[in-house]
Amino acid sequence: MTIIVNCSIYESHRVGQLFSHLMYELFPGAKAMLSLIEYGGCPHDGGEHTFWCKGTKEDVVTFLTLVWETYRDHRILRPLYEYDQLKEFIDEIANNTTNKRTYWFRQFVNKNYPVTEVE
Repeated sequence: MTIIVNCSIYESHRVGQLFSHLMYELFPGAKAMLSLIEYGGCPHDGGEHTFWCKGTKEDVVTFLTLVWETYRDHRILRPLYEYDQLKEFIDEIANNTTNKRTYWFRQFVNKNYPVTEVE
C-alpha cells in the first residue's frame, strides 16, 4: 500500500529548515538521499517549507529515519526538541496498524505540541 507523508511545516521550525536544506542540496549526500524516494515540494523563502514523500510505508519510514539519523547533529537543527518531533512522527507512522494512507507532520505537531500563550 502506498502512503503519502506531508512534512510541510513553518519556515521557522527546524524540520522545515531541514527539508529546505535537503531540497536545495545544501547537505552532503542530499541528492543521493532524495533519489531514494518519490518526493515533491518547494523550499520557500517565506512562511513555510513544503515537502512530501510517498512510497510503501516501509520505504517512507526508512527514508525519513535515514534523514533523521544522517542530519540530526547538524547545527541548523538546534534546538533539538523540534527535531526530535520528527522522530516521534516517524515512530507514529511506523507503529500505526490501521490502513491510514496520509500523514501530516504539521497536524502531528499542532496536536502534540500546542502553542501556549505567554502572559
